[in-house]
Amino acid sequence: QLRRKASVERSFVKLPLVPCRPQELMQVFLNLVLAGVHTIEEQGQLRLAAGLEGGFAWVEIAVDGAGLAPEDLERIFDPFAPAQGGVAQAGLGLAISRQIVERQGGRIQVESQPGRGMRFRVHLPLTAPAERGD
Repeated sequence: QLRRKASVERSFVKLPLVPCRPQELMQVFLNLVLAGVHTIEEQGQLRLAAGLEGGFAWVEIAVDGAGLAPEDLERIFDPFAPAQGGVAQAGLGLAISRQIVERQGGRIQVESQPGRGMRFRVHLPLTAPAERGD
């Protein structure tokens, strides 16, 4: 589905090792890519990027798609919210993804505008919970 709907652009910097549960994060990134790609109506672009900011590594997933209205964006991580455009096809994946990231000391940001696409950014701490005093 991705190959048919989107071209992929990558922009990564070399990141240090990040203390995390890699299998869980693979599921998070897959859920975010699928949620974004579902908003692409015919053809679009998927942009993947990674970088450092403060004490966090970040991974960004952005798509040119239909985007969401502000009132729908507020409920994007609510597993019981009514259907929200193409993102509804992501099911409970976004709610679960947020829980996984928060359990690892991180956070997910999302931005969207109708007709202009959406962007997810996952921030993960560069230090383990014990080192942070969590």
